Amino acid sequence: RVERMAPVTTYQSVSFADKDDAPGGGGQDDPSEDEDEEASPSTTYGAFGGFAVVMNCIIGTGVFGLPYAFATAGLGLTTAFLVLGTALAMVSMVYTLEAMARAEGATRALEAMAKAAVAGRRSSSSPGGSSDVEASSPVVPPAPRHDIAMVRKHDVSSMGRLFEGRRSETAILLCVQLYGLATMWSYASAFGSTAASLGVAECDPYAESASRACERFYGVAVVAFGACVVPLALVDLGDQTTVQNALSIYRVVVLVAMIGTALGKVLYHRPGGLSAARSRGRAAGWASWADFGVGFGPCLLALCCQYNMPDALQPLRDKRRTARPVTFGAQAVAAVLYLALGLASVLAFDRVSPLATLNWSTYGLRWGLGAASDATSATQVAGRVVRLFILLSPAANVLSGYPIVGKTVADNALKTLVAHSATSLRAATPSLRRRAGACGLEGTALVKASQLAVTVPPIVLALLFKRLDTIFSIAGLLGFLLGLSIPAWLQVISLRFCRTLFADAPGVDRTTAVETPFGSRAVPPSVPLATAFLGFTLLVTLVALVTLTPLLGDDPVASSEEGDYGYASS
Repeated sequence: RVERMAPVTTYQSVSFADKDDAPGGGGQDDPSEDEDEEASPSTTYGAFGGFAVVMNCIIGTGVFGLPYAFATAGLGLTTAFLVLGTALAMVSMVYTLEAMARAEGATRALEAMAKAAVAGRRSSSSPGGSSDVEASSPVVPPAPRHDIAMVRKHDVSSMGRLFEGRRSETAILLCVQLYGLATMWSYASAFGSTAASLGVAECDPYAESASRACERFYGVAVVAFGACVVPLALVDLGDQTTVQNALSIYRVVVLVAMIGTALGKVLYHRPGGLSAARSRGRAAGWASWADFGVGFGPCLLALCCQYNMPDALQPLRDKRRTARPVTFGAQAVAAVLYLALGLASVLAFDRVSPLATLNWSTYGLRWGLGAASDATSATQVAGRVVRLFILLSPAANVLSGYPIVGKTVADNALKTLVAHSATSLRAATPSLRRRAGACGLEGTALVKASQLAVTVPPIVLALLFKRLDTIFSIAGLLGFLLGLSIPAWLQVISLRFCRTLFADAPGVDRTTAVETPFGSRAVPPSVPLATAFLGFTLLVTLVALVTLTPLLGDDPVASSEEGDYGYASS
Protein backbone atom coordinates (compact mmCIF):
# COMPACT_ATOMS: atom_id res chain seq x y z
CA ARG A 1 0.00 0.00 0.00
CA VAL A 2 2.86 2.39 0.78
CA GLU A 3 4.41 1.77 -2.63
CA ARG A 4 1.08 2.42 -4.38
CA MET A 5 0.59 5.67 -2.47
CA ALA A 6 4.12 6.99 -3.03
CA PRO A 7 3.88 9.59 -5.81
CA VAL A 8 6.16 10.68 -8.62
CA THR A 9 6.36 14.23 -7.31
CA THR A 10 8.59 15.89 -9.87
CA TYR A 11 9.55 14.85 -13.35
CA GLN A 12 12.95 16.55 -12.98
CA SER A 13 14.02 14.09 -10.26
CA VAL A 14 13.09 10.83 -11.98
CA SER A 15 14.79 9.25 -14.98
CA PHE A 16 12.67 6.36 -16.16
CA ALA A 17 15.41 5.10 -18.42
CA ASP A 18 17.76 4.49 -15.51
CA LYS A 19 15.67 4.12 -12.34
CA ASP A 20 13.06 1.58 -11.47
CA ASP A 21 13.33 2.68 -7.87
CA ALA A 22 11.09 5.76 -7.72
CA PRO A 23 8.58 5.54 -4.86
CA GLY A 24 5.90 3.14 -5.92
CA GLY A 25 8.21 1.81 -8.63
CA GLY A 26 9.55 -1.55 -9.59
CA GLY A 27 11.85 -2.31 -6.72
CA GLN A 28 15.45 -1.26 -6.95
CA ASP A 29 17.31 0.72 -4.43
CA ASP A 30 16.46 4.31 -3.58
CA PRO A 31 13.51 6.56 -3.88
CA SER A 32 14.06 10.25 -4.56
CA GLU A 33 16.21 11.91 -1.97
CA ASP A 34 14.83 14.28 0.63
CA GLU A 35 14.98 17.97 -0.07
CA ASP A 36 17.82 18.44 2.40
CA GLU A 37 20.04 16.30 0.17
CA GLU A 38 19.08 18.10 -3.04
CA ALA A 39 20.87 21.09 -4.49
CA SER A 40 19.22 24.48 -4.29
CA PRO A 41 18.04 26.21 -7.46
CA SER A 42 20.71 28.19 -9.27
CA THR A 43 18.69 31.42 -9.03
CA THR A 44 16.61 32.50 -6.03
CA TYR A 45 15.13 35.77 -4.78
CA GLY A 46 14.28 37.44 -1.48
CA ALA A 47 11.09 39.03 -0.15
CA PHE A 48 11.04 41.96 -2.59
CA GLY A 49 11.67 39.71 -5.57
CA GLY A 50 8.90 37.40 -4.37
CA PHE A 51 6.56 40.37 -3.87
CA ALA A 52 7.31 41.55 -7.42
CA VAL A 53 6.63 38.13 -8.94
CA VAL A 54 3.37 37.69 -6.99
CA MET A 55 2.25 41.21 -7.96
CA ASN A 56 2.93 40.34 -11.59
CA CYS A 57 0.83 37.19 -11.15
CA ILE A 58 -2.05 39.25 -9.70
CA ILE A 59 -1.98 42.41 -11.83
CA GLY A 60 -2.53 41.12 -15.32
CA THR A 61 -5.03 42.35 -17.86
CA GLY A 62 -7.86 41.69 -15.40
CA VAL A 63 -7.29 45.04 -13.72
CA PHE A 64 -8.11 46.85 -16.97
CA GLY A 65 -11.54 45.18 -17.10
CA LEU A 66 -12.50 46.35 -13.60
CA PRO A 67 -13.66 49.90 -14.51
CA TYR A 68 -16.06 48.43 -17.07
CA ALA A 69 -17.35 46.04 -14.40
CA PHE A 70 -17.96 48.98 -12.01
CA ALA A 71 -19.80 50.91 -14.73
CA THR A 72 -21.98 47.93 -15.74
CA ALA A 73 -22.74 46.04 -12.51
CA GLY A 74 -22.94 49.12 -10.29
CA LEU A 75 -20.59 50.86 -7.88
CA GLY A 76 -21.90 49.23 -4.70
CA LEU A 77 -22.21 45.68 -6.02
CA THR A 78 -18.76 45.66 -7.65
CA THR A 79 -17.16 47.20 -4.55
CA ALA A 80 -18.74 44.44 -2.48
CA PHE A 81 -17.40 41.85 -4.92
CA LEU A 82 -13.91 43.31 -4.62
CA VAL A 83 -13.88 43.51 -0.81
CA LEU A 84 -15.40 40.06 -0.36
CA GLY A 85 -13.18 38.63 -3.10
CA THR A 86 -10.04 39.96 -1.41
CA ALA A 87 -11.01 38.40 1.93
CA LEU A 88 -11.83 35.08 0.28
CA ALA A 89 -8.61 35.22 -1.76
CA MET A 90 -6.56 35.58 1.43
CA VAL A 91 -8.32 32.58 2.98
CA SER A 92 -7.70 30.51 -0.13
CA MET A 93 -4.06 31.65 -0.13
CA VAL A 94 -3.68 30.10 3.33
CA TYR A 95 -5.27 26.92 1.98
CA THR A 96 -2.88 26.90 -1.00
CA LEU A 97 0.26 27.40 1.10
CA GLU A 98 -0.82 24.74 3.60
CA ALA A 99 -1.65 22.24 0.86
CA MET A 100 1.78 22.81 -0.72
CA ALA A 101 3.46 22.24 2.66
CA ARG A 102 1.45 19.09 3.40
CA ALA A 103 2.21 17.72 -0.06
CA GLU A 104 5.93 18.02 0.70
CA GLY A 105 5.56 16.56 4.20
CA ALA A 106 3.50 13.63 2.92
CA THR A 107 5.95 12.99 0.08
CA ARG A 108 8.91 12.90 2.47
CA ALA A 109 7.06 10.48 4.72
CA LEU A 110 6.09 8.21 1.81
CA GLU A 111 9.67 8.18 0.56
CA ALA A 112 10.94 7.24 4.03
CA MET A 113 8.34 4.49 4.29
CA ALA A 114 9.24 3.17 0.83
CA LYS A 115 12.91 3.04 1.86
CA ALA A 116 11.94 1.15 5.00
CA ALA A 117 9.86 -1.30 2.96
CA VAL A 118 12.77 -1.92 0.56
CA ALA A 119 15.13 -2.39 3.49
CA GLY A 120 12.70 -4.86 5.04
CA ARG A 121 12.53 -6.91 1.84
CA ARG A 122 16.33 -6.95 1.61
CA SER A 123 16.62 -8.06 5.22
CA SER A 124 14.10 -10.85 4.74
CA SER A 125 15.80 -12.11 1.56
CA SER A 126 19.37 -11.93 2.91
CA PRO A 127 21.09 -15.06 4.32
CA GLY A 128 19.93 -15.48 7.87
CA GLY A 129 17.15 -12.98 7.45
CA SER A 130 13.73 -13.62 8.93
CA SER A 131 10.92 -14.28 6.48
CA ASP A 132 8.54 -12.76 8.99
CA VAL A 133 10.31 -9.39 9.20
CA GLU A 134 7.64 -7.51 7.23
CA ALA A 135 4.83 -8.99 9.29
CA SER A 136 6.61 -8.34 12.58
CA SER A 137 7.95 -4.88 11.63
CA PRO A 138 5.21 -2.91 9.88
CA VAL A 139 6.24 0.28 8.13
CA VAL A 140 5.49 3.25 10.40
CA PRO A 141 5.51 6.81 9.02
CA PRO A 142 7.98 9.29 10.54
CA ALA A 143 6.85 12.48 12.24
CA PRO A 144 5.51 14.96 9.65
CA ARG A 145 7.77 17.73 8.30
CA HIS A 146 5.32 19.97 6.48
CA ASP A 147 7.11 22.75 4.61
CA ILE A 148 7.42 24.17 1.08
CA ALA A 149 10.47 22.68 -0.62
CA MET A 150 13.13 24.75 -2.38
CA VAL A 151 13.67 22.23 -5.19
CA ARG A 152 10.68 19.92 -5.42
CA LYS A 153 7.58 21.69 -6.71
CA HIS A 154 4.01 20.53 -6.04
CA ASP A 155 1.61 21.98 -8.61
CA VAL A 156 -2.10 22.07 -7.90
CA SER A 157 -2.82 19.14 -10.21
CA SER A 158 -0.06 16.95 -8.74
CA MET A 159 -1.38 17.77 -5.24
CA GLY A 160 -4.80 16.56 -6.35
CA ARG A 161 -3.25 13.30 -7.54
CA LEU A 162 -1.30 12.80 -4.31
CA PHE A 163 -4.18 13.51 -1.93
CA GLU A 164 -7.15 12.10 -3.83
CA GLY A 165 -6.16 10.29 -7.00
CA ARG A 166 -6.49 10.68 -10.74
CA ARG A 167 -10.08 11.92 -10.81
CA SER A 168 -9.22 14.89 -8.63
CA GLU A 169 -6.06 15.51 -10.63
CA THR A 170 -7.97 15.45 -13.92
CA ALA A 171 -10.65 17.87 -12.70
CA ILE A 172 -8.07 20.34 -11.38
CA LEU A 173 -5.95 20.04 -14.50
CA LEU A 174 -8.97 20.73 -16.74
CA CYS A 175 -9.75 23.91 -14.80
CA VAL A 176 -6.08 25.00 -14.90
CA GLN A 177 -5.89 24.44 -18.64
CA LEU A 178 -9.13 26.28 -19.44
CA TYR A 179 -8.31 29.20 -17.15
CA GLY A 180 -4.77 29.47 -18.45
CA LEU A 181 -6.05 29.42 -22.02
CA ALA A 182 -8.65 32.14 -21.32
CA THR A 183 -6.13 34.30 -19.45
CA MET A 184 -3.47 34.10 -22.15
CA TRP A 185 -6.19 34.72 -24.73
CA SER A 186 -7.14 37.95 -22.94
CA TYR A 187 -3.45 38.92 -22.75
CA ALA A 188 -3.01 38.58 -26.52
CA SER A 189 -6.24 40.49 -27.24
CA ALA A 190 -5.31 43.30 -24.83
CA PHE A 191 -1.86 43.66 -26.39
CA GLY A 192 -3.28 43.77 -29.91
CA SER A 193 -5.89 46.41 -29.06
CA THR A 194 -3.34 48.55 -27.22
CA ALA A 195 -0.91 48.46 -30.14
CA ALA A 196 -3.70 49.22 -32.61
CA SER A 197 -4.90 52.23 -30.59
CA LEU A 198 -1.35 53.61 -30.67
CA GLY A 199 -0.65 52.81 -34.31
CA VAL A 200 -3.92 53.89 -35.95
CA ALA A 201 -5.72 57.14 -35.21
CA GLU A 202 -9.04 56.72 -33.34
CA CYS A 203 -8.73 52.93 -33.52
CA ASP A 204 -10.92 50.74 -31.32
CA PRO A 205 -10.69 47.08 -32.43
CA TYR A 206 -13.66 46.20 -30.18
CA ALA A 207 -16.09 48.61 -31.86
CA GLU A 208 -18.45 47.40 -34.60
CA SER A 209 -17.34 50.31 -36.79
CA ALA A 210 -13.60 49.56 -36.53
CA SER A 211 -11.80 50.36 -39.77
CA ARG A 212 -10.04 47.70 -41.82
CA ALA A 213 -6.71 49.38 -41.12
CA CYS A 214 -7.45 49.16 -37.40
CA GLU A 215 -8.29 45.43 -37.61
CA ARG A 216 -5.21 44.69 -39.74
CA PHE A 217 -2.96 46.50 -37.27
CA TYR A 218 -4.57 44.49 -34.46
CA GLY A 219 -3.75 41.21 -36.22
CA VAL A 220 -0.14 42.19 -36.91
CA ALA A 221 0.29 43.28 -33.28
CA VAL A 222 -1.03 39.94 -31.95
CA VAL A 223 1.39 38.00 -34.15
CA ALA A 224 4.29 40.21 -33.00
CA PHE A 225 3.20 39.67 -29.39
CA GLY A 226 3.36 35.90 -29.89
CA ALA A 227 6.86 36.20 -31.32
CA CYS A 228 7.95 38.00 -28.11
CA VAL A 229 6.23 36.03 -25.35
CA VAL A 230 6.50 32.45 -26.58
CA PRO A 231 10.33 32.43 -26.26
CA LEU A 232 10.02 34.07 -22.79
CA ALA A 233 7.80 31.19 -21.66
CA LEU A 234 10.75 28.84 -22.25
CA VAL A 235 12.95 30.72 -19.72
CA ASP A 236 12.95 29.82 -15.99
CA LEU A 237 11.28 32.36 -13.69
CA GLY A 238 14.37 32.60 -11.48
CA ASP A 239 16.29 33.97 -14.47
CA GLN A 240 13.71 36.74 -14.98
CA THR A 241 14.08 38.38 -11.55
CA THR A 242 15.32 41.77 -12.81
CA VAL A 243 12.64 41.98 -15.49
CA GLN A 244 9.88 40.96 -13.06
CA ASN A 245 11.01 43.56 -10.48
CA ALA A 246 11.07 46.37 -13.06
CA LEU A 247 7.67 45.45 -14.49
CA SER A 248 6.12 45.20 -11.03
CA ILE A 249 7.23 48.75 -10.21
CA TYR A 250 5.98 49.96 -13.59
CA ARG A 251 2.57 48.38 -13.05
CA VAL A 252 2.05 50.06 -9.68
CA VAL A 253 3.19 53.45 -11.02
CA VAL A 254 0.81 53.14 -13.99
CA LEU A 255 -2.16 52.36 -11.75
CA VAL A 256 -1.34 55.35 -9.53
CA ALA A 257 -1.03 57.56 -12.64
CA MET A 258 -4.40 56.36 -13.97
CA ILE A 259 -6.10 56.99 -10.63
CA GLY A 260 -4.49 60.44 -10.27
CA THR A 261 -5.34 61.63 -13.78
CA ALA A 262 -8.92 60.33 -13.54
CA LEU A 263 -9.43 62.18 -10.25
CA GLY A 264 -7.87 65.28 -11.81
CA LYS A 265 -10.44 65.10 -14.62
CA VAL A 266 -13.23 64.84 -12.05
CA LEU A 267 -12.00 67.80 -10.02
CA TYR A 268 -10.64 70.22 -12.59
CA HIS A 269 -11.87 69.42 -16.09
CA ARG A 270 -14.31 71.85 -17.69
CA PRO A 271 -17.07 71.58 -18.71
CA GLY A 272 -18.44 69.11 -16.25
CA GLY A 273 -16.18 68.59 -13.27
CA LEU A 274 -17.86 67.42 -10.08
CA SER A 275 -21.40 67.87 -11.40
CA ALA A 276 -20.65 65.60 -14.37
CA ALA A 277 -19.02 63.06 -12.02
CA ARG A 278 -22.15 62.94 -9.87
CA SER A 279 -24.33 62.31 -12.91
CA ARG A 280 -21.99 59.52 -14.08
CA GLY A 281 -22.15 57.92 -10.63
CA ARG A 282 -25.96 58.04 -10.68
CA ALA A 283 -25.97 56.52 -14.17
CA ALA A 284 -23.79 53.62 -13.02
CA GLY A 285 -26.08 53.04 -10.02
CA TRP A 286 -25.37 51.01 -6.92
CA ALA A 287 -26.27 47.54 -8.14
CA SER A 288 -27.41 45.89 -11.35
CA TRP A 289 -28.22 42.35 -10.33
CA ALA A 290 -28.90 41.36 -13.93
CA ASP A 291 -25.20 42.02 -14.59
CA PHE A 292 -23.99 40.02 -11.59
CA GLY A 293 -21.69 37.90 -13.77
CA VAL A 294 -20.26 40.94 -15.58
CA GLY A 295 -19.06 42.42 -12.29
CA PHE A 296 -18.21 39.17 -10.55
CA GLY A 297 -15.97 37.67 -13.25
CA PRO A 298 -13.47 40.53 -13.69
CA CYS A 299 -13.21 41.11 -9.92
CA LEU A 300 -12.17 37.51 -9.36
CA LEU A 301 -9.98 37.40 -12.46
CA ALA A 302 -8.09 40.43 -11.16
CA LEU A 303 -7.41 38.70 -7.81
CA CYS A 304 -6.69 35.14 -8.95
CA CYS A 305 -3.08 34.05 -8.52
CA GLN A 306 -3.23 31.03 -6.20
CA TYR A 307 -2.49 28.46 -8.87
CA ASN A 308 0.69 30.38 -9.77
CA MET A 309 2.08 30.06 -6.24
CA PRO A 310 4.04 26.80 -6.74
CA ASP A 311 6.00 28.50 -9.54
CA ALA A 312 6.21 31.94 -7.90
CA LEU A 313 7.29 30.76 -4.44
CA GLN A 314 9.67 27.96 -5.38
CA PRO A 315 12.71 30.30 -5.79
CA LEU A 316 11.74 32.34 -2.66
CA ARG A 317 14.29 32.18 0.14
CA ASP A 318 13.22 31.74 3.79
CA LYS A 319 9.68 30.69 2.88
CA ARG A 320 8.62 30.11 6.48
CA ARG A 321 9.16 33.77 7.35
CA THR A 322 8.32 35.54 4.09
CA ALA A 323 5.74 33.49 2.14
CA ARG A 324 2.66 34.79 3.96
CA PRO A 325 3.72 38.48 4.18
CA VAL A 326 4.72 38.45 0.50
CA THR A 327 1.46 36.93 -0.75
CA PHE A 328 -0.91 38.77 1.61
CA GLY A 329 0.87 42.09 1.06
CA ALA A 330 0.63 41.76 -2.72
CA GLN A 331 -3.08 40.91 -2.51
CA ALA A 332 -3.84 43.86 -0.21
CA VAL A 333 -1.93 46.41 -2.31
CA ALA A 334 -3.58 45.17 -5.50
CA ALA A 335 -7.09 45.33 -3.99
CA VAL A 336 -6.66 48.96 -2.85
CA LEU A 337 -5.42 50.01 -6.29
CA TYR A 338 -8.25 48.12 -8.00
CA LEU A 339 -10.96 49.80 -5.92
CA ALA A 340 -9.53 53.28 -6.45
CA LEU A 341 -9.15 52.75 -10.21
CA GLY A 342 -12.67 51.40 -10.68
CA LEU A 343 -14.39 54.22 -8.79
CA ALA A 344 -12.24 56.98 -10.32
CA SER A 345 -12.80 55.71 -13.87
CA VAL A 346 -16.58 55.53 -13.53
CA LEU A 347 -16.72 59.09 -12.18
CA ALA A 348 -14.32 60.48 -14.79
CA PHE A 349 -15.65 59.05 -18.08
CA ASP A 350 -19.06 59.11 -19.74
CA ARG A 351 -18.45 55.70 -21.26
CA VAL A 352 -15.96 53.19 -19.90
CA SER A 353 -14.11 50.86 -22.28
CA PRO A 354 -13.81 47.11 -21.63
CA LEU A 355 -10.07 47.82 -21.80
CA ALA A 356 -9.79 50.74 -19.39
CA THR A 357 -6.57 52.22 -20.77
CA LEU A 358 -8.40 53.17 -23.99
CA ASN A 359 -10.15 55.86 -21.94
CA TRP A 360 -6.77 57.62 -21.86
CA SER A 361 -6.40 57.57 -25.66
CA THR A 362 -7.17 61.32 -25.83
CA TYR A 363 -5.25 62.34 -22.71
CA GLY A 364 -3.11 65.37 -23.51
CA LEU A 365 -5.21 66.01 -26.64
CA ARG A 366 -8.73 66.73 -25.36
CA TRP A 367 -8.26 66.65 -21.61
CA GLY A 368 -5.46 66.54 -19.06
CA LEU A 369 -1.96 67.98 -19.31
CA GLY A 370 -1.40 69.96 -22.51
CA ALA A 371 -5.04 69.89 -23.64
CA ALA A 372 -5.74 73.56 -22.86
CA SER A 373 -5.52 75.99 -25.76
CA ASP A 374 -2.93 78.09 -23.91
CA ALA A 375 -0.78 75.12 -22.82
CA THR A 376 2.96 75.47 -23.25
CA SER A 377 4.89 73.11 -25.49
CA ALA A 378 6.54 71.50 -22.45
CA THR A 379 3.13 70.79 -20.92
CA GLN A 380 1.89 69.31 -24.20
CA VAL A 381 4.90 67.00 -24.39
CA ALA A 382 4.38 65.96 -20.75
CA GLY A 383 0.73 65.15 -21.43
CA ARG A 384 1.55 62.96 -24.40
CA VAL A 385 4.28 61.16 -22.45
CA VAL A 386 1.74 60.36 -19.72
CA ARG A 387 -0.72 59.16 -22.38
CA LEU A 388 1.86 56.85 -23.93
CA PHE A 389 3.01 55.66 -20.49
CA ILE A 390 -0.56 54.58 -19.63
CA LEU A 391 -1.52 53.16 -23.02
CA LEU A 392 1.56 50.93 -23.05
CA SER A 393 0.77 49.41 -19.65
CA PRO A 394 -1.39 46.50 -20.91
CA ALA A 395 1.45 45.56 -23.23
CA ALA A 396 3.94 45.55 -20.33
CA ASN A 397 1.51 43.61 -18.12
CA VAL A 398 0.94 40.86 -20.62
CA LEU A 399 4.59 40.63 -21.66
CA SER A 400 5.49 39.71 -18.07
CA GLY A 401 2.34 37.77 -17.19
CA TYR A 402 1.97 35.60 -20.29
CA PRO A 403 5.19 33.57 -19.68
CA ILE A 404 4.25 32.98 -16.01
CA VAL A 405 0.79 31.67 -16.89
CA GLY A 406 2.11 29.60 -19.79
CA LYS A 407 4.82 28.01 -17.67
CA THR A 408 2.38 27.14 -14.88
CA VAL A 409 -0.17 25.56 -17.22
CA ALA A 410 2.51 23.62 -19.11
CA ASP A 411 4.10 22.32 -15.88
CA ASN A 412 0.76 21.06 -14.57
CA ALA A 413 0.00 19.29 -17.85
CA LEU A 414 3.47 17.79 -18.14
CA LYS A 415 3.56 16.44 -14.60
CA THR A 416 0.28 14.67 -15.25
CA LEU A 417 1.60 13.23 -18.51
CA VAL A 418 4.83 12.04 -16.89
CA ALA A 419 3.05 10.56 -13.87
CA HIS A 420 0.65 8.63 -16.12
CA SER A 421 3.47 7.56 -18.42
CA ALA A 422 5.48 6.39 -15.43
CA THR A 423 2.79 3.87 -14.55
CA SER A 424 3.05 2.32 -18.00
CA LEU A 425 6.82 2.51 -18.16
CA ARG A 426 7.34 0.71 -14.89
CA ALA A 427 5.48 -2.25 -16.34
CA ALA A 428 7.47 -2.07 -19.56
CA THR A 429 10.69 -3.84 -20.48
CA PRO A 430 14.07 -2.15 -19.77
CA SER A 431 14.60 -1.59 -23.51
CA LEU A 432 11.31 0.28 -23.81
CA ARG A 433 12.22 2.41 -20.79
CA ARG A 434 15.57 3.29 -22.34
CA ARG A 435 13.90 4.29 -25.61
CA ALA A 436 11.39 6.48 -23.74
CA GLY A 437 14.25 8.20 -21.93
CA ALA A 438 16.11 8.71 -25.21
CA CYS A 439 13.00 10.37 -26.66
CA GLY A 440 13.07 12.93 -23.84
CA LEU A 441 10.04 11.82 -21.83
CA GLU A 442 11.52 13.31 -18.69
CA GLY A 443 13.97 15.69 -20.36
CA THR A 444 14.21 19.27 -21.51
CA ALA A 445 12.79 18.57 -24.98
CA LEU A 446 9.43 17.48 -23.61
CA VAL A 447 9.30 20.43 -21.20
CA LYS A 448 9.87 22.90 -24.03
CA ALA A 449 7.40 21.11 -26.30
CA SER A 450 4.67 21.29 -23.64
CA GLN A 451 5.31 25.01 -23.11
CA LEU A 452 5.03 25.65 -26.84
CA ALA A 453 1.83 23.60 -27.06
CA VAL A 454 0.26 25.74 -24.31
CA THR A 455 1.45 29.22 -25.33
CA VAL A 456 0.76 29.20 -29.09
CA PRO A 457 -3.04 28.43 -29.26
CA PRO A 458 -4.14 31.58 -27.34
CA ILE A 459 -2.37 33.71 -29.96
CA VAL A 460 -4.44 32.03 -32.67
CA LEU A 461 -7.66 32.46 -30.67
CA ALA A 462 -6.97 36.18 -30.19
CA LEU A 463 -6.75 36.54 -33.97
CA LEU A 464 -10.12 34.83 -34.44
CA PHE A 465 -12.12 36.31 -31.53
CA LYS A 466 -11.33 39.50 -29.64
CA ARG A 467 -14.36 40.31 -27.46
CA LEU A 468 -12.33 41.22 -24.40
CA ASP A 469 -15.28 41.84 -22.05
CA THR A 470 -16.62 38.34 -22.66
CA ILE A 471 -13.15 36.79 -22.34
CA PHE A 472 -12.67 38.60 -19.00
CA SER A 473 -15.99 37.30 -17.66
CA ILE A 474 -15.37 33.70 -18.70
CA ALA A 475 -11.80 33.74 -17.41
CA GLY A 476 -13.02 35.30 -14.16
CA LEU A 477 -15.44 32.45 -13.49
CA LEU A 478 -12.74 29.86 -14.19
CA GLY A 479 -10.36 31.91 -12.05
CA PHE A 480 -12.89 31.84 -9.22
CA LEU A 481 -12.93 28.06 -9.31
CA LEU A 482 -9.15 27.92 -9.54
CA GLY A 483 -8.42 30.66 -7.01
CA LEU A 484 -11.02 29.83 -4.36
CA SER A 485 -12.84 26.52 -4.92
CA ILE A 486 -9.83 24.35 -5.75
CA PRO A 487 -7.67 25.59 -2.81
CA ALA A 488 -10.60 24.80 -0.50
CA TRP A 489 -10.86 21.32 -2.04
CA LEU A 490 -7.10 20.80 -1.63
CA GLN A 491 -7.42 21.83 2.03
CA VAL A 492 -10.16 19.24 2.60
CA ILE A 493 -8.38 16.33 0.92
CA SER A 494 -4.93 17.22 2.31
CA LEU A 495 -6.30 17.26 5.87
CA ARG A 496 -7.96 13.87 5.40
CA PHE A 497 -4.93 12.36 3.70
CA CYS A 498 -2.37 13.51 6.28
CA ARG A 499 -4.50 12.48 9.24
CA THR A 500 -4.78 9.01 7.72
CA LEU A 501 -1.12 8.79 6.71
CA PHE A 502 0.28 9.91 10.06
CA ALA A 503 -2.29 8.13 12.24
CA ASP A 504 0.33 5.60 13.43
CA ALA A 505 3.28 8.00 13.60
CA PRO A 506 4.79 8.10 17.09
CA GLY A 507 3.85 11.16 19.14
CA VAL A 508 1.55 12.57 16.45
CA ASP A 509 -2.12 13.44 17.03
CA ARG A 510 -4.81 14.76 14.67
CA THR A 511 -3.61 18.35 15.14
CA THR A 512 0.13 17.87 14.74
CA ALA A 513 -0.46 15.59 11.74
CA VAL A 514 -1.65 18.57 9.70
CA GLU A 515 0.08 21.61 11.24
CA THR A 516 2.16 23.76 8.89
CA PRO A 517 4.20 26.97 9.33
CA PHE A 518 1.72 28.78 7.05
CA GLY A 519 -1.48 28.32 9.06
CA SER A 520 -3.51 31.09 10.67
CA ARG A 521 -5.65 31.33 13.80
CA ALA A 522 -8.34 32.99 11.71
CA VAL A 523 -8.29 30.05 9.26
CA PRO A 524 -7.87 26.87 11.36
CA PRO A 525 -7.18 23.53 9.64
CA SER A 526 -10.78 22.32 9.80
CA VAL A 527 -12.47 20.02 7.30
CA PRO A 528 -16.00 21.34 8.03
CA LEU A 529 -14.84 24.96 7.63
CA ALA A 530 -13.07 24.26 4.34
CA THR A 531 -16.07 22.26 3.11
CA ALA A 532 -18.43 25.16 3.91
CA PHE A 533 -16.06 27.55 2.14
CA LEU A 534 -16.03 25.24 -0.89
CA GLY A 535 -19.83 25.02 -1.00
CA PHE A 536 -20.19 28.81 -0.82
CA THR A 537 -17.75 29.37 -3.68
CA LEU A 538 -19.52 26.83 -5.90
CA LEU A 539 -22.92 28.41 -5.20
CA VAL A 540 -21.69 31.91 -6.06
CA THR A 541 -20.04 30.62 -9.23
CA LEU A 542 -23.33 29.04 -10.33
CA VAL A 543 -25.21 32.33 -9.80
CA ALA A 544 -22.55 34.23 -11.75
CA LEU A 545 -22.68 31.71 -14.60
CA VAL A 546 -26.46 32.05 -14.91
CA THR A 547 -26.28 35.86 -15.05
CA LEU A 548 -23.37 35.77 -17.49
CA THR A 549 -25.26 33.78 -20.15
CA PRO A 550 -27.12 36.77 -21.70
CA LEU A 551 -23.78 38.58 -22.17
CA LEU A 552 -22.60 35.97 -24.64
CA GLY A 553 -25.19 37.03 -27.18
CA ASP A 554 -24.83 40.80 -26.87
CA ASP A 555 -22.20 43.27 -27.96
CA PRO A 556 -21.97 45.90 -25.23
CA VAL A 557 -19.24 47.73 -27.09
CA ALA A 558 -20.86 50.18 -29.44
CA SER A 559 -18.77 52.90 -30.96
CA SER A 560 -19.20 56.34 -29.46
CA GLU A 561 -19.68 59.43 -31.51
CA GLU A 562 -16.12 60.56 -30.93
CA GLY A 563 -14.49 57.16 -30.27
CA ASP A 564 -12.71 58.28 -27.12
CA TYR A 565 -14.62 56.42 -24.37
CA GLY A 566 -15.71 59.21 -22.19
CA TYR A 567 -15.10 62.56 -23.84
CA ALA A 568 -18.36 62.58 -25.76
CA SER A 569 -20.05 65.89 -24.97
CA SER A 570 -21.97 65.93 -21.70
